Amino acid sequence: MPDPPAPSLLTEIERDLLDNVSVANVLRKLILLGGRAGSAELRDWAAQELRGYADVHVDDLPAYRKIPAIIQMDAVVGPHQVSHQTVGPHELPEEAREHITNQVPFYQGIGEIQAMIDGTGRTTTWKRTS
Repeated sequence: MPDPPAPSLLTEIERDLLDNVSVANVLRKLILLGGRAGSAELRDWAAQELRGYADVHVDDLPAYRKIPAIIQMDAVVGPHQVSHQTVGPHELPEEAREHITNQVPFYQGIGEIQAMIDGTGRTTTWKRTS
């Protein structure tokens, strides 16, 4: 009996997503799919997700890579100590507002983000916005 036909690349990608294959491996297959389908947009997006966005300005970062976060501070004010005080961006001094926001941009490639999630790696991609 002959071997069953190999699954299509799209079928492989769908199966990988359901089988919890690493996102990096799925992105590599999306690069292949983009090439086969003639979609430079898909190929470029998947490659950018793998590499990261270190060369991209924060305003050009995809919205899903800007995660909302609270700003908290610890301070000593005279004889009083404050710990874990939540502060809104509007409460910061004017000169700090353009540098400190309540969004955390993720410039890292997907492998580095996965390592942070798993607790198995250290992040190395940091970028100043000014």
